[in-house]
Amino acid sequence: MTRSGSPYAWLHRSRDLASLTPELPPLPLPPAQSLRQRRTPELAIGLAGDDLLLADRGLFFLYPGFAQGNDEPRLLFDVPQARRSIENPPAVFTTPDQRVCLLSRGQFFEWREARIQPLPFPVGKDLPADPAQPTSAAPGTIVWLERETLCEGRLDSGEIRSHSLDGLAEGPYLKLQALDGGWLLLAPWLEPHRSRDLAQLWHLESGRALRIRYGELDLEGGLQHWAELPDGRIVVGDHARHVDLGRFESLRQRLLRRRLAPA
Repeated sequence: MTRSGSPYAWLHRSRDLASLTPELPPLPLPPAQSLRQRRTPELAIGLAGDDLLLADRGLFFLYPGFAQGNDEPRLLFDVPQARRSIENPPAVFTTPDQRVCLLSRGQFFEWREARIQPLPFPVGKDLPADPAQPTSAAPGTIVWLERETLCEGRLDSGEIRSHSLDGLAEGPYLKLQALDGGWLLLAPWLEPHRSRDLAQLWHLESGRALRIRYGELDLEGGLQHWAELPDGRIVVGDHARHVDLGRFESLRQRLLRRRLAPA
């Protein structure tokens, strides 16, 4: 596979993930039936040291020395087809202790000792059904969504714990984002119903969960964006406006006081 002939040749023209922009000619849209069959993108990339890992349609590729612009992509692994319906896209992500994990066709893997290795999660009826939005907020642990459930997987033992999500929108409409300090943000993609929470903050290690009620942040369109500024302040927003929440610890204390306040 040459650079000019590779479907990922545009990767070689960008030296960091922040500037990766496909430089491909526009193509006509596939037939409507094909669009229905591919409702989500099937490509994910992530750095592993100086190398780049790419997941696409059940295949894992490695770009050795990508940071230096070296070498051609090398096929690492072909993930077996799942025996169940899989709709969620692949992912490549890193834990706080720098373990590189991958998801493809509903199966989790780890890039370890220069090889793709399956993670030791249970098989059969206990296998994750269709994991969505995997990420990590604590060393040696990954988290993902399955319908109305937040799942927590231990990389070394293969233990999986499930946490029911109450007060939020249905699972397919939720996003999961890892924050600093082991916290997780769960929020609807779209404007939530007024009877539902605007978002929730979870800290699995301590078992804490803080609810952000609808109307508390003056965001009618829902909490669509969450960003921490260099000075430590948190800014959130919807499609129309942004709100400065101050520092995370101050926000956490405010939410905790509201939870403990008498009704």
